[in-house]
Amino acid sequence: MSEEGKVVGINIRREATSNSDKLGILPRGARVEVGERSPNGKWAKIAKLLEGEIAPAIKDGAVDPAASAGWIFLAELDPEPGDPLAFDSIVVLEKPAPIAAGTLIGYIGEYQQFYDAQPVAKRGWRPLLHLEVFGGDDVPKFIEDSRRYAATLPAGSGSLFVVDVGAKMVYPSKPQLTLGAGERVVEAAGSAKEGRWAKVTRVKLELREREALGAYNGQTKTYAKGGAWTGWFVGAKDADRTRNEAEAKSKKYTRREVQVPMGEPLWVERAKWREGTQQEHLAKQLPAWSAFPLELKNAQAPTVGIARVLSKEELESVPGVDQATGPDGTRWWRLNARTSSTEATGNMIATGWVCEKGLDKVSWQSPWAWPGFEVVEEGGIEPMDMLASMLHRLGQAKPGEGVDFKARADKVDNSKLVRKLYEIIDQNRNGVFDATELRKVNELPLMAESLSRLIAGYETEWGGDMAKWNALDPIMLDGKTEWQAEKIRIDKLRWWPQVATKVKGFPAKPLAFHFHPVGLIANFLNVARGGGLDDLVRRIGDIIAHGEGDYESYNSGTKGVKKGKVGHSFPHPPAGTVTSKTINQILATDPLSGTDKDRMFATGKYQTTLDTLRLAKTAMKLSGNERYDAAMQERVFREYLIYKAGGGALARFVFDGKGTFEDAQYAAAQEWASIAAPNGRAITSTVKTDEKGKKTIVKRTSDGTLSYYESAANHANQKSTSNLRAILKEISQLR
Repeated sequence: MSEEGKVVGINIRREATSNSDKLGILPRGARVEVGERSPNGKWAKIAKLLEGEIAPAIKDGAVDPAASAGWIFLAELDPEPGDPLAFDSIVVLEKPAPIAAGTLIGYIGEYQQFYDAQPVAKRGWRPLLHLEVFGGDDVPKFIEDSRRYAATLPAGSGSLFVVDVGAKMVYPSKPQLTLGAGERVVEAAGSAKEGRWAKVTRVKLELREREALGAYNGQTKTYAKGGAWTGWFVGAKDADRTRNEAEAKSKKYTRREVQVPMGEPLWVERAKWREGTQQEHLAKQLPAWSAFPLELKNAQAPTVGIARVLSKEELESVPGVDQATGPDGTRWWRLNARTSSTEATGNMIATGWVCEKGLDKVSWQSPWAWPGFEVVEEGGIEPMDMLASMLHRLGQAKPGEGVDFKARADKVDNSKLVRKLYEIIDQNRNGVFDATELRKVNELPLMAESLSRLIAGYETEWGGDMAKWNALDPIMLDGKTEWQAEKIRIDKLRWWPQVATKVKGFPAKPLAFHFHPVGLIANFLNVARGGGLDDLVRRIGDIIAHGEGDYESYNSGTKGVKKGKVGHSFPHPPAGTVTSKTINQILATDPLSGTDKDRMFATGKYQTTLDTLRLAKTAMKLSGNERYDAAMQERVFREYLIYKAGGGALARFVFDGKGTFEDAQYAAAQEWASIAAPNGRAITSTVKTDEKGKKTIVKRTSDGTLSYYESAANHANQKSTSNLRAILKEISQLR
């Protein structure tokens, strides 16, 4: 059957088997009532066609009369929800029913306000979902306990970037010099490839004999004795030149044009440097900085008044022109934040630069620190207080009501919750939410974020005594009839007491602390979804590396060394010791003895052994000619080591949620000697030799502090172990 005119549905069979003849097709959207079931319970006979029409099994064919009572496969049907046992009542299940994503649980209904309850509808059908997320009166303590736990986690190991209250942002210094038109400028070594500023070097062109330049590095296009090759082969005369190597050989061109650095590196704005033809050969003047333009000492007022919280993904989405990388690798972002200003300027948002480390009150935090969240209680405000406050502000208080209404208005204004709302919304500080300010709340993500992190505590409308509503009776006047009807509806909706008596642990008092659904989800979403996994892997890698080394670290191993000790260890050798070498160059040192300082047995940040590096090269399909620099070491960790640890147990825990956090710790201990095996877990055996020379294998068990490879050469780093356990526990609790 062609795609045109094809009926989408399920097959109707003569018998309860997929090998039976097709009698027809039950189209998508049709409704049937089923009767007899097959012995295995997987098939059912059509008892009645409720809606729709059976289609022929073959295009342009006829429907077999037996199709109306044929067999259909139950797994291909969507069961319709049954009628409820009761309406307008609270039903508490004896056993909670799990609800999978996408399951139909009901339909969005309509909440009619008085304006809509007219004989003729004025605004039409208005489906409305009322969603509340709240906890009981133990929420404040839960938040406090969570924050105490978060304080025990390794500093800077969180998944949320927080610009906290009281922070001061950094503003760029002014350029110290100007590069002139005609000067030559190239990107300097170590410059970030993107971001607001580029690190550059002034250069001059020189013609030098090839023999005087030394060895050539094809990757960096530089010569060992100085100079970056421009690609020109030059003959005896300066005008004699070519970029064709074969031609240069045939004409015996022995000189090369090279760029020679002049002076110290400088910083320039990348966009201004790269605009138009403004690149190596400057076409016009270019402002420059002698040092990186962003310095911690340049942090200044105004201070941040409401915490700004961003996930890693949100930071990555910041435009490139608003990102920067400092000379030490520290990342910076240009962000906006609410200030602590109390002036009625109408502008409470400042924009400045913040960095991920070293800046006061700016840090990476765990979701369990609930960054930016604030628990605020209403303070016992009654409906009468709210209505009286509104009438007082509108000047509609009647004689004799003024004093009482003013007192109630003051009570409302002094409520912690109301004061917090004014702090966020009332930009001109006139004590009123005007239309412009309310629009801005909806238009500005920064304002919405502030509101989404308020946890508001007040007596829920779903409970409490009716006396607070009866108190409104005297001031309803002409609307008293409608108000009495509204109170009947309010009374029917007070479901809290019924649930409190039926659900164990449900709060008896109707005091609820309400979470904004979006704010709550956003706080944990970065860890819960795949986007947060990269961050988790980074944090685990940094913790493990704390007890291993840096990118240049290496040791020569124990091969051929007496008493099984490491021959040579270099925790912090000069820059380039490891990172300038290719993977094949490192592997080529394997035949050497551990007594030879040139043997690179365990290298880099993760102290990758020669055997492991060799396996990684194969698994990752590398040529071996790649430099084992910082980027490659991180790639090997992300793409190979974390999957290798413990036969994959560490990766299964982090990515799939399988196993316990101690299983994951044990897996890490089997890969990195700096991580202790959990208490009670087996570690590598030792061989004991008695006086007669008889050897006995001694099995060992960790006491929680021993390395899986505990020996004279290997000991666990307790701080790294503690930090790893903390993050693994955090992952476990977020499942």
